Amino acid sequence: MKRWLSILLSLCCLSPATAQVQTTELFLQHYDHQRTWRFGMTLGMHVADFHVSNDLKLVRLPAHIYPDPLVMQTAVTKPGLGFNIDAIIDYKIVPGLHIRTGGGICFGQRELGFYEFTQQTLIHTMSFASYYMEVPLLLKYESFRYSNFRPYIIGGANLRYNFGGGINESRGTFFALRSFEPFYEFGVGFDFYYFYFKLSVELKYSGGMINVASNNVAENHEGFRDVIDRMNSRLLLLSFHFE
Repeated sequence: MKRWLSILLSLCCLSPATAQVQTTELFLQHYDHQRTWRFGMTLGMHVADFHVSNDLKLVRLPAHIYPDPLVMQTAVTKPGLGFNIDAIIDYKIVPGLHIRTGGGICFGQRELGFYEFTQQTLIHTMSFASYYMEVPLLLKYESFRYSNFRPYIIGGANLRYNFGGGINESRGTFFALRSFEPFYEFGVGFDFYYFYFKLSVELKYSGGMINVASNNVAENHEGFRDVIDRMNSRLLLLSFHFE
């Protein structure tokens, strides 16, 4: 996750250099001044994982998984790749400052590993599918336009409801995720103006604000939930906005 934030900061530093690129023909010259309301769509992809805090205490698992009491810890074994599709509703408050909302869907999956604490032996893995319905509320602040290019920063909140993340004992998932998750978000983006439309490329970090591990646990498998003190969702999203 620290690497993701480093990439995001690097893109911020790149914007002044990119702004030196100039073209002779200006596209959509009056788009920013004449349009108060803007509509569009987003196609994107993301990488998702969990930030897990462990409660290192003695637990007991079903005998067929591990026969003796043990101390476990958890970690993400494989961050999940996913995609998202959203609608865009953008309102210009004042020139350069916009409020952005909309709604859409976000699909992904994450894998969580459970390890014996002393020997770090992998005991079990759980795969959590996420089928989010999301409604963002973001503020977008734009820099000056340079020819057909314009950098911006964006931040705010995103409310997501997960239709997945339930218990699936046949696949080894023994506790559920909470359905409702509020996220905070921030990122950078670049607007590119073309003859018929505007394309925005955006990199954004999204961090879950609540403990997403619920107390809904499969019978006799409480030990898997007991080792987790707190678990927060994290996403890094690369989005392409079309207006």
